[in-house]
Order: sequence, then structure tokens, then C-alpha cells
Amino acid sequence: MDQSNMKKTAVKTRAKRVRTVKTRPLSLSTQTVTIQDTGVITKILTLVFSLGLIVSLFLFALAQSLGQNAAASMLTNDYCNDLDQGEDYFTASLANDNFNQNKADVCVVSEQVGLEKKMLNISECDGGNCYIQEAVCSGTRLTSKIYQCPNGCLNGACKSPTPEL
Repeated sequence: MDQSNMKKTAVKTRAKRVRTVKTRPLSLSTQTVTIQDTGVITKILTLVFSLGLIVSLFLFALAQSLGQNAAASMLTNDYCNDLDQGEDYFTASLANDNFNQNKADVCVVSEQVGLEKKMLNISECDGGNCYIQEAVCSGTRLTSKIYQCPNGCLNGACKSPTPEL
């Protein structure tokens, strides 16, 4: 090391003695680092854009083939499933949705309770006060509809008309 670049510095130690330490002067120069683009960043951005475009086209085609509500519900995991595919009053069935709600088709009769009319579940009924509470899907929501069974109801299904002889 060049003695002319060395500088003597006094440093106090714990024992209150003074010791001389040789140091080098600090250089305050800055260096510029240049990153050369080899096309990797451009390739990554192109790939991400292409994948986004492909996903968008897929979702558009899905929405066109299934309808807007069905595609939207698939993306948000909303669903409703009716095992008898809608309002089939002559088939006992179940319906469920993604909120863990399950409904079965049931026979009901109406009964006046005070000022209110209530529907009471029953396994079998006949006559003008005999209905089915049919579990159905309305879009992605589980609901039910009341239908009067003209020939009676048995175990969640309207009885079919008896054939005339």
C-alpha cells in the first residue's frame, strides 16, 4: 500500500489509551449498471398477454353457448341442481344448491291456523286440498312452487290420472 494514501486516525479504546489505526480514504465514486434486455422480458409480457386473451375468448364462447347467467355462475361457483330437471309434478325428486340447501318434493295440505294459512307436510292426500310443494331452481337459487294435484299426492309426487276402461 502506498504510504502517501494512508492517514493516521486516533481511536480511543476502552482503557482510555489512544491507539493509531491506519485507514484508506473512502472513494465516493458511483458506478452505473446497465441491464441489457435480451428479449426475455418482452417474451414474458407477450406470453402473459396471449394467455389473458385466450382465457377471455374462452369465457366469451362459454357465455355464448351456456347463456350469460350460467357462465357467470360457473365463475362464482353458484349452482342449483334439480334432479327432475324442473317442474315435474309426477316425479318425486330433490334439488340442492351450493349453500348446502336441500329440498325434496313433498305432499302438502293447507290448513287455517288462526288468521294464517299454513302448508303442512303429509305423506299422502286426496281431494281439493291436496298439493305438491315442488323443489325447483330459479337460475342458481333454490326455491319451491305449490301445485294442486287433481288426482291426489303420494310421497312427493302427484298421482297420475287413472286410465278409463
